Amino acid sequence: MNRIFIFKGECDPYAFLRKTAAEKCNNTEIVRAENGKPYFKHLPNLYFNISHTDGLTVIAVGDSEVGIDVEKPRKFDFRITRRFLKSEADYITAADSEKRFFEIWTKKEAFLKYKGTGITAGLDSVNVFDCYPNIKTFYFEDYIISVCSEKDYEIEK
Repeated sequence: MNRIFIFKGECDPYAFLRKTAAEKCNNTEIVRAENGKPYFKHLPNLYFNISHTDGLTVIAVGDSEVGIDVEKPRKFDFRITRRFLKSEADYITAADSEKRFFEIWTKKEAFLKYKGTGITAGLDSVNVFDCYPNIKTFYFEDYIISVCSEKDYEIEK
């Protein structure tokens, strides 16, 4: 039931979600919670989250709360790591690695989206090395994807 869908190129994630939800309910209205997180108004047990970057969209859909983020590693200003916790910044700077930075970044975003706060809660509000639920990270081509949920999510390509 819990799946991650990966789309290259153009994708209308809300059209995909409505089509997926239509298998369970005729009314697939999507509304937003006070914190801005979207959900199905008439399907309280169907959760989803969306992320997109540079030609790739990922959508997690399942029966448990979920947060997902995708990034394509690129050059960035290492000074931003000062906004992370020391253990995370040390992990990134030890290898001077864009890949490590975006691994930590996607984990933080996935967790904060899972919680429903987004990054407005602050990048230092979560320790990605010690949080519940755990955050899983995987790679798809040149992209880094992290997903946060109490249950496992399988990839559909």
